[in-house]
Amino acid sequence: MATRRRADTRARLLEAAAEVFVERGFGATSVEQVCEAAGFTRGAFYSNFSSLDELLLALVAQRHAAVVAGLGAALEQIEPAPVEDLTAFVGEIVRAHLADRRWQVLQTELALHALRHPAVAEQVAEHRADLRRRVGELIAHAAGRAGRSLTVGPEELARAVLALVEGARFQTCLDPAATRTDRLLLTAVLEQYTRATGASDGQAVRG
Repeated sequence: MATRRRADTRARLLEAAAEVFVERGFGATSVEQVCEAAGFTRGAFYSNFSSLDELLLALVAQRHAAVVAGLGAALEQIEPAPVEDLTAFVGEIVRAHLADRRWQVLQTELALHALRHPAVAEQVAEHRADLRRRVGELIAHAAGRAGRSLTVGPEELARAVLALVEGARFQTCLDPAATRTDRLLLTAVLEQYTRATGASDGQAVRG
């Protein structure tokens, strides 16, 4: 029971922090403001997080886990088909990254904070490396189900895909009409760096 209460407290603090960070900005937010929004005391905060930095990184880890879980579940629902499967999975990547405007604000706050604090930047880099690995595995799986194999390493391709969708997400926040173009670009990238299984060995996977 105590473990469940602790998990609930942590979840409420994370949710409240996300709202306050979006509304006020990370740099203008205090522990007290997060506690007030969550309905907890400072003691409850510090029993779960040592600092706002740790809380912000926990939000990043939570978001990455949700994206990977969502993509994995979507992949299992897609019927294997040479072209349609890969295109559908591209759509899921776009949807998972572009649907949440709040996350765009949080990601921007995180980037600004990391640029000013090297220690935070190192931890962010570790989170992103793990995200690339996991997304790369899912892309390789999706390509395989579509009868294609990668012509670059999965993490290398994941880096390119994530760079594209993150740039697209920023544009879409300012111009919602950009979404269709972004989907086309993602499809082009995945088609460029995959090949039909059994194609020339000169295009074998690297890395």
